[in-house]
Amino acid sequence: MDGEAPAHGAGGAYRLAEHGADGTVENDSAAMKRALAFARDNPGTRIVLPGGTTRLDSTANDAFCVPSRTTIEGEDAVASVVSWNEATGCNLFTTDPASRLSDIRIRNLTFRGSWDPATSMMGVASGSPVFLVGVEGVTLDGLTSENTRGFGLCVRASTEVAVTGCVVRHTATDGINLSECSNVSVTGCRISHVGDDAISVHSDVFDTFGVRRNLLVSGNRIFDAQGIRVLAARQTVISANMLDTVLQLGINVQTVAPDDSQVQEGVSATRSVTVTGNTITNLIRRNTVDGLSGDADGILIDGFSGRAGAGGAAPGETSPGTGTVIDPYGDFLANSTARAVPTAGAYNIVVSGNHIGRTLPACDGTDGRFKRFSDFRQGLLASKTGAQDPSLSENDLRNNGVRIEGGFVRDVLVVGNGFSGLHAALVLSGTGHFGDIGFRANHVFDMSGFGVLVNGSMTMNAYVEHNLFDLDPFFTSPSRGGNGTWSDNGGPMALYSNEGRGLSFRGNTVRNCCYGTNIDPADPGSGFLIENNVVEADPVEVDAFSTANKGVGLVHAAGFRLVHVDSDPASPGFDTILTVPVEAAPAMPGTGTWMQGAWVRNSRPSRENPALGWLRLTTGSGHVSGTDWLEK
Repeated sequence: MDGEAPAHGAGGAYRLAEHGADGTVENDSAAMKRALAFARDNPGTRIVLPGGTTRLDSTANDAFCVPSRTTIEGEDAVASVVSWNEATGCNLFTTDPASRLSDIRIRNLTFRGSWDPATSMMGVASGSPVFLVGVEGVTLDGLTSENTRGFGLCVRASTEVAVTGCVVRHTATDGINLSECSNVSVTGCRISHVGDDAISVHSDVFDTFGVRRNLLVSGNRIFDAQGIRVLAARQTVISANMLDTVLQLGINVQTVAPDDSQVQEGVSATRSVTVTGNTITNLIRRNTVDGLSGDADGILIDGFSGRAGAGGAAPGETSPGTGTVIDPYGDFLANSTARAVPTAGAYNIVVSGNHIGRTLPACDGTDGRFKRFSDFRQGLLASKTGAQDPSLSENDLRNNGVRIEGGFVRDVLVVGNGFSGLHAALVLSGTGHFGDIGFRANHVFDMSGFGVLVNGSMTMNAYVEHNLFDLDPFFTSPSRGGNGTWSDNGGPMALYSNEGRGLSFRGNTVRNCCYGTNIDPADPGSGFLIENNVVEADPVEVDAFSTANKGVGLVHAAGFRLVHVDSDPASPGFDTILTVPVEAAPAMPGTGTWMQGAWVRNSRPSRENPALGWLRLTTGSGHVSGTDWLEK
């Protein structure tokens, strides 16, 4: 029979159970090898695995090479289980790396490895149930991959890759790893308890098919994993994903600085990326969990790849001495680890309509109900060092919303997002050039540190406009005093800069914070333009921190207009507006609380009332002409 074409069942399927598979490693492995050999000679073959457990022995990476135009599927996505000995470190279903293949489909199967997630994976050989290389047209649909030391599912150096409706859980490394692939979609997948990236889409320098492009990562649900990492991508949409309990990173759109090594991931420029409609909650600092990495960011954008190489400046930048701007388009295709190769940084990125926040309380014993992570009844946290049950402090859960850092980053718009329960909403850090960075119409709520933090010496053109910063709405800051006041000046700030120049802060509303900003809005040499903002507070003093000021500890007279709001939580009128600073009036104002420096234009000048307007001389509710108001 081995030399004859086997009989097919209904629909032309090659049913493994009809050709020697019986649930034993020896017979199932032999039957699968015969099926793949038949498929090699008969393109279009559909290999069907039975319900129950099929046992395969992957003692070599080429044991089960899938040929072109082959489908491998189960009779039932849950009942058809492939058990394989992934402890050998060998992959299961693979392809011949020397061949260029097409149209491989694997669907409706459960792959079950032997890894115990409670044990460490550090230094242990790893294998993956699906590791396909060099295929035009890959479909992975309705697969479950669990208890695997290697990647849950992996495709490399391929095009037209669709991963749909798959489940990956209890995997030591990446959940879904797609490197050097173009025209990729990862949609509707569920990924949980993964020790590394949930979804990673990378571009590597050994990619023989050029720069990767056209990536869609949408509608996936991720729990207990690092999030979505896209390195050196073009034409990419990351949308409508839900990420909860995320270690170290939520969504990373990154590039990598070259180091002249033979192989690196992500050294080419990122361009034309949209990150929209995602929900990212409960970012956790991973170093507290297993000591493997540091702080966490909801969305990270960087341009470390940008370098001048042998040119006068990085592409897109101005060459010193000549004043010539180097057109970046010709160098966007550069994909080399050599430092001598000029490469652009990150360009054209939109971050819109996302929510990055927090729902979990600290589990460090400060609340008697929650002493360790397991008290949340969500299981243990996955780790390469084995499952962990950490105690997480408030600081471990207070991380950053969007971080833009490193090298050359141009044309980034962060608009219409919601940030809550974090340390800072936007962090700008590093050296190089950040050009045309817009942070607009965002809602920033409950920050322990900052609304916007500038922490680098980069050349910068950044615009923070028309945002709402309500930083301590629950009066939980340790710097908060009684009755809405501030006991010291260590609380959250809407805008804080350690260094740097070139940021405009305009049209924002600031409330419930210690400072609006540490920058003096009246200093023309600060390098910051601060104007037309609104501060909602009840101050007794301006231009100096005062423990008597309610709502905002330091209220600036320049750059801000005061909307007088009842800021005492003990007051029956708490959080109501008491005085709105009108721009024009027919007479000197006689009611309300006003801030020193306010200007009210005379709306009805006449021979009898020729004043241009009235300048406020004091902060308070007095209205004596010549004392509180000066007629001009």
